[in-house]
Amino acid sequence: MDRDDMRMLAAHLQWADRRVADALLPLAPAVVSRPLPSSHGSLLATAAHLFGAEWTWLERVRGHSPAQVGPPEGVARLDDLLSRWPAVWEGWRKVAETADPGAVVAYRTTAGAPHATTLAHVLLHVALHSAQYRGQVAAMLRSLGLPAPGTDLIAYLRRPPGG
Repeated sequence: MDRDDMRMLAAHLQWADRRVADALLPLAPAVVSRPLPSSHGSLLATAAHLFGAEWTWLERVRGHSPAQVGPPEGVARLDDLLSRWPAVWEGWRKVAETADPGAVVAYRTTAGAPHATTLAHVLLHVALHSAQYRGQVAAMLRSLGLPAPGTDLIAYLRRPPGG
């Protein structure tokens, strides 16, 4: 993977997450908090996990190893989450713009185990993990009879310039 691939993945991450955020934003708090069958139990909890994992990996790339995967303190409501997500997207954009894809990211898991992974593989993991949880959000929205945004990479690549 080269820097252009990393830029594309970081840009897709923002685009796809933004589409999910835009789908959740108009929903009532009772809807986003409603218990639904999924890994995390609600739209809000799944979006928070999505955000939290992207934040956690960005922190690892920056040389910090958070003790838990999850959103940092202060993210308890959808508007809290949405107000903080752009900083994470910008962080990934900067990493993709400036960092060496082959650079090794040394970090500790939440259990404290040391690991090292190339930056390119970290970003690829983040992209794939995020796709999984955006898919869960889409399934939950559909189960409520609501439209789900398309967030596939190919849709991002096919979008009109500026779209």
